[in-house]
Amino acid sequence: MLRSPTIRAPQLNQLLSEQKGRLRLFDAAYTLREPANHADFYRTNYGCFDELMAKGTHPDFVKERLPGAVHFNLDIASYPGVNVRAALYPPGLFKEYVRKLGVAKGDSVVVYGRGHSGGMLFAARAWWLLKMYGMEDVSVLEGGLETWKKEGGETTSGNDDKDDMVEWKKDFEEEQDENIQAFLEINRDGFEATAGVRILKPDWEASAFKMDRLVNYDDLMKGGLFERLDKVNMLDCRPADEFYGRKPLAFPPNGAKGARLPGSKCVPLTAVLSPSGELKSAEEIQQVLREAGYDAAKPTYTLCNGGTQAALLGLALEKAGVKWSLFNGSLREVSKRKPSLISATGEE
Repeated sequence: MLRSPTIRAPQLNQLLSEQKGRLRLFDAAYTLREPANHADFYRTNYGCFDELMAKGTHPDFVKERLPGAVHFNLDIASYPGVNVRAALYPPGLFKEYVRKLGVAKGDSVVVYGRGHSGGMLFAARAWWLLKMYGMEDVSVLEGGLETWKKEGGETTSGNDDKDDMVEWKKDFEEEQDENIQAFLEINRDGFEATAGVRILKPDWEASAFKMDRLVNYDDLMKGGLFERLDKVNMLDCRPADEFYGRKPLAFPPNGAKGARLPGSKCVPLTAVLSPSGELKSAEEIQQVLREAGYDAAKPTYTLCNGGTQAALLGLALEKAGVKWSLFNGSLREVSKRKPSLISATGEE
């Protein structure tokens, strides 16, 4: 159903109105805060999705959301790592969280957000996570909730996301399973079955990590690339003032003397966003990359402070047809493991 990394509000509205296919909506409402202590979290909360979800959803989700949406909580979908802000669960665990959000095999997912960067900052991170675990049919809503409302999209409120998730209506014998699909009537909020027919069980399967979408600190270190970033496109999407050192680092420097990795290229998120809050066109994004010194013959990596902004730049690259990988630990991890690498500053 979804063939593009992003979807515009009119297109989404049309899909929901036509009620074609099984379309799930993820609301990525989130507040960026310091991650919990790794050891404490691992001991008490690692993989405990029911307990974490029971703590409640984000107040922005409760205040206003798209009808039928469920809350995709980035603090539940990942966990605080030793050196990285948001470490990745093994696929077998991540799939359990996604299933608890009501996703079945063959479902399409649209992720949206609000506020930051056209409402796409945290939605893009959620999108990248889903892509990392093999979900192909997933897109981010261009412009987020604000653009959705400007285009006349319907919203609702209240913390009743559980009522929108897939539930079982009736148990059937195993041999009847193959006939269930023919009786299902699909509506915009999920699945509604005719009398005597059960609703599809959330059975989405995660794949092994899509490693072409990820680059790790150890990969860069073993390849000697930190000292030879001229061999790659290391795209730093933090604000220009942070990149050039006009503002202090947004994470503990741990002794880092500079503002960035020498040889990295400045591509702030504002450069790929249009005045309307949507991503620029593919052609415009490609022009931004050329102006930043991008070389199409080299591998491309995105980084930021802790891996969130870098996912949104990656979404823009995907829209522009550029193959890329996200440096999940980003500068926060570098500052913990070898802060001397963060040595460049000024306009040099």
